[in-house]
Amino acid sequence: MLTLLLISPEVYDAELERMNASLAAENQTLQHDNKQLGVLIREYEQTLESVMSAFRTRAVSCTIFRMPRCIATLSTASLLTTTP
Repeated sequence: MLTLLLISPEVYDAELERMNASLAAENQTLQHDNKQLGVLIREYEQTLESVMSAFRTRAVSCTIFRMPRCIATLSTASLLTTTP
């Protein structure tokens, strides 16, 4: 059996306004989180580019015989300098 609930226009409008305010607050929070994540991504990209630039510079200066030792040195150095 289907029961219909009748509500007044005032109650409906009040509930609609409450839902709208809730969605607006959630949207604002999500926008803030999105901005923070964008900043973190840019920082990550800059750090990665810096590490890769150092790696490329070092790799060019290494000879084929010294390459494994150079890679190990770079890996250790990058871990020491990029650890939060």
